[in-house]
Amino acid sequence: MAEVDTGCDLYCYGRCAKYNSRELCKENRSDASWFTNKLQRCQVGEVCRQDSVFGNGYYKLTMDDVEALKRGEVLFDHVGEYGTFIMLEQ
Repeated sequence: MAEVDTGCDLYCYGRCAKYNSRELCKENRSDASWFTNKLQRCQVGEVCRQDSVFGNGYYKLTMDDVEALKRGEVLFDHVGEYGTFIMLEQ
């Protein structure tokens, strides 16, 4: 069977090297369709009522971040085992 060129450097010999060497690669490159969650809004004084008792991340966007989003870049952060990714829908 010929090696499939997915264009992903993590894909090797029909497997995803990042997640699990025994799991088949989904041949699914990341794209905008993955971004389905929507952020909600509140005032700064309401954050305490809206936050989770299990853990929170508090992010402040700069104008440079906003400009990067406008250029189609994605903002991200890794906290422990979890990642957060934010894109601007245009």
